[in-house]
Amino acid sequence: MARGKIRRQKKEVNPIQEWIEDDEVLSSILVEIQDFNLSIPEQAEIAFHRLSELYSLPKTPIEADERQTYQKEEIVSVYQELGLIKFLEPDGDIRGLVLTAIYNVRNKITIDIDEVYKKARANFNVGICFKGENSYVTVHFLDEKDNWFNSGCLMYLKPSQ
Repeated sequence: MARGKIRRQKKEVNPIQEWIEDDEVLSSILVEIQDFNLSIPEQAEIAFHRLSELYSLPKTPIEADERQTYQKEEIVSVYQELGLIKFLEPDGDIRGLVLTAIYNVRNKITIDIDEVYKKARANFNVGICFKGENSYVTVHFLDEKDNWFNSGCLMYLKPSQ
């Protein structure tokens, strides 16, 4: 046996898995949803609503705006966070992406917009357009000359000036 220090591998902690294991209500809701005879996107849609309501999180930008009038901090909606996560992880299981968005909003973690622009290889003068409802949100990029409202956007993030 070789002399020297034995390296112990650190167990990589997945905060979302820990959260599921520690929160019995969350765990039972996820099991219940998974047991429904529904498609994966339909399960994600149910999780979007049920978990947002369970943790009293704003589902939409309008709900987030209403809450911001009472609080000093910026509040991100589950819709916005999910759109950005889906853009960054387009091949991810939508159920896991919804859960990640819920986790992020609940813990006041937000996606780094710079990472979104880098992945899109978009100019930082381009706005981010959110289309689709609830868990079916998608992200698109619009030039300054584009009219975001006429483009079917339900939400638009202006480029930082």
